[in-house]
Amino acid sequence: MNFRLTGEQLALKEQTRNFAKNEILPHWRRLRKKEFPWDIYRKLVEAGYAGGVIEERYGGAGLGMFEFFLVTEEMCRADGGVGLSIGASQSLVGKPIQNFGTDEQKNYWLPKIASGEILAAYCQTEPDSGSDVSSIKTRAHQHSYGTTFRITGTKQFITNGSIADLLLVLARTGEHKYNGLTCILVDAKKAREEGTLIVEKDFDKLGIHCSPTSTLVFQDCIVPALNILGAEGTGWPIAMVTLTGSRSMIAAQGVGLAQGALDEALTYVTQRKQFGKHLAEFQRVQGQLARIAMKLDAARLLGYRAAWLTDELGPMQAMDFMMEASMAKLYASEVVEEIASTAAELHGGMGFTTEARIGAIVEDARVLKIYEGTSAIQEYVIARQLLAKHGFKI
Repeated sequence: MNFRLTGEQLALKEQTRNFAKNEILPHWRRLRKKEFPWDIYRKLVEAGYAGGVIEERYGGAGLGMFEFFLVTEEMCRADGGVGLSIGASQSLVGKPIQNFGTDEQKNYWLPKIASGEILAAYCQTEPDSGSDVSSIKTRAHQHSYGTTFRITGTKQFITNGSIADLLLVLARTGEHKYNGLTCILVDAKKAREEGTLIVEKDFDKLGIHCSPTSTLVFQDCIVPALNILGAEGTGWPIAMVTLTGSRSMIAAQGVGLAQGALDEALTYVTQRKQFGKHLAEFQRVQGQLARIAMKLDAARLLGYRAAWLTDELGPMQAMDFMMEASMAKLYASEVVEEIASTAAELHGGMGFTTEARIGAIVEDARVLKIYEGTSAIQEYVIARQLLAKHGFKI
């Protein structure tokens, strides 16, 4: 395992950093509004970021999850909402289609994602089903002699939900707690036009403002049986593989936001003076900066390992790196909140105003402990895997 970045990886990281610094960061005030930045998205598409993890034969860049970690970190270093929307479309929808889709599904949808023609959304959470995936109630009934499925139900807290033209929906097709779940691809644009998919609302949130988080209602939404991803009844393992593989992306979001917080703190303490000295000259401030840098580096290295293992072992061996993926997600999501808070304190009174960007980072950091598996769920996964290695099953 060698985490010395190659020349190509360094170039990718620098290229993305420059893009984010020039095209995203200057708009940080606007990005705190509840409005998706289509102008920035079009620039992302033009720069080739819409299809990072999509294979080259489908028009993507063919990046591994390690390279995608580098890209996501730099995007979120500039803004968490932009990084989330572009990342979720690829890692939560593009990757499972690539891993489990038929040739027809891949050839139809992946080029559209890679070209930026569409954004995609992963629909798992429901009003009464969050961490407990097995309690999903959205139903998909066979229709027209099994040639189509009728989807009925409500999905909640869906990233990109109101702007997505493709949905990957986890729905119940049988009564078994786990084997009764199926992943189904839904042409959202068509369903909205037909009136069978209703965007009930976009939530007002504490952070990640520019990335819409939606409630979607399916009202007798008819989709072809050919839109089933994998096979009927395989929704649970596909969801687990997908979420495990994407947890390094969440770690990258945390690392990027934390790096952004450190950037802001360093700028402030090297410019601001008190008692005739720059804040950076005070030993207490130096100690705080040192601990921020240390914890940020630890989070980055855990994320690097998880992303590297995702590439090395592949989706069919997700169980073999599930613990490492959860460790990366858990640690990064907790450390970023601590780092952002400390960086805000170093700003003094300015850290509690909307005039300083550090406030936006503090807002964005909070959600990482919640989505794609809460901290409590990550602790459970880590403990379960750890105890299993010692012959104890929970």
